[in-house]
Amino acid sequence: MASRFVPLVRLCTVSLLLVPSLAHTQLTSSLEIPGNGVTLSGIGVISGWKCEAEGDITIRLNAGESIPATYGLPRSDTRGVCGNDGNNGFFSYTNWGNLGDGEHTAVVYDNGVEFDRSTFRVVTTGKPFLEGASARVSVPDFPAPGKTTLFEWNQATQHLEMVSVRASDRSIVKFLTGPVAEGKSPGLIAAIIGEAGVRAIGSTGVRKQGSPEKLTINDLLRIGSTTKAMTSTMLATLIEDGTFANGWETTISEVFPELVGEIHSSYSRVTLWQLVSHTSGIAREAQNWLAYAGLEIKEMRYEIMREALANPPAGPIGEYLYSNLGYMVAGAMGEELTGKSWETLMEERLFTPLGMYSAGFGAPNTPNEVDQPWGHERGTGNSWMPSQRESTAFRGPSGTVHVSIADWAKFIQLWFPNSVPKILDRETLNELITPRSGFYAAGWGVAYRSWAGGTALFHGGLHGHFRSLLWVAPNRERAYVAVANSNDDATRDMLDDIIGSLINHSP
Repeated sequence: MASRFVPLVRLCTVSLLLVPSLAHTQLTSSLEIPGNGVTLSGIGVISGWKCEAEGDITIRLNAGESIPATYGLPRSDTRGVCGNDGNNGFFSYTNWGNLGDGEHTAVVYDNGVEFDRSTFRVVTTGKPFLEGASARVSVPDFPAPGKTTLFEWNQATQHLEMVSVRASDRSIVKFLTGPVAEGKSPGLIAAIIGEAGVRAIGSTGVRKQGSPEKLTINDLLRIGSTTKAMTSTMLATLIEDGTFANGWETTISEVFPELVGEIHSSYSRVTLWQLVSHTSGIAREAQNWLAYAGLEIKEMRYEIMREALANPPAGPIGEYLYSNLGYMVAGAMGEELTGKSWETLMEERLFTPLGMYSAGFGAPNTPNEVDQPWGHERGTGNSWMPSQRESTAFRGPSGTVHVSIADWAKFIQLWFPNSVPKILDRETLNELITPRSGFYAAGWGVAYRSWAGGTALFHGGLHGHFRSLLWVAPNRERAYVAVANSNDDATRDMLDDIIGSLINHSP
């Protein structure tokens, strides 16, 4: 998933007319934009310079029609090679999107005679001119470490344009150094999210106990059961397009009619909403999650579900009973109706539309490498033991996502009421955070908090020996995140304390 960030960077690249000094070159002309080997997108310039043009300057793209260029623009940087002539720049513009994705050639002529050419690539949004789109993207550590840059989509230029650069607040690292020094976790990351993305972020400690690699603010983190809100949001997109015939009221028996005689009769009328709000009566865990290891992932989830639902409900249907198994069943319903795995649905309907290019599933690091954080559990002598345990992919809908803080923020911002949602609409998003009874909605705990100015959303996560905690204050467009690459009996309290410090730091 990480490689998906590349198109974003290319879209953020803007064409510049500025060039380095030519004092030491013997050139008498140059096609500078597009340059050889560059990648372009959107509306851009074609530009360069030529000493003493003999006639009209024209450009041809892929041997197409000639494009006239304006000649005689000031270029003081060329005086040294053009006999003190500084008015020899040429300029035109084009929509690179009209060329389509792939490699292209530009040739520039003076009075019909070629004097320079270049080969370049174009990346498009899939359309020559994208209309009706909107985006706000926060990029950490750009243009330099400690800086965060906000880009907004500009339809007129077909680019993500830079609209602000600010220093990232790293002062919150002081809330993390103490716990790590006291051995409460090998590493910690915390962040404050605002309307423009990450407002403050800090990390300390190591990726793996016993190894020197530092935990960084750009590392990928297992976020555990905070995945549930993502799963519910993805399922809402399937409801929106009519995949679930009766929306949130679609029942297990409607999706799996062949199981009506096999599963306990009480489950036949359990709805999708009851599954995502933990009111389905389904037990917290399967009796044996590994019973069908080796099957294709969708088949594995189906068989686990079929076996588990043959048992009577673990609690009254309609009453709150937290269930990882229930979320797996909800994901399996989406898989059955689309023929696609939950993982594919998450990538297509959530991660890609939101630009969550780092998001993936399971352990974020290469096996036996320390290129990303490891999880940790307590071992002999109370020491932290690193672990890459990964045998729970079938539990995906309940909590197997990994993601960077910067990309997690893109999902969290959906719940800020003044943001323009990239997926779904505000009414649908509000439904997902509104409990029909009790305190739990669709992947979110909901509570009143004075510091939040009213309703606050929250969830914790535990997966692969990572522990996470997230609180969101929609009315104040703030969110607070803390993640440990470890877990023991004291980790939840430690994360609670860190979140409290973040709230006091930036209410």
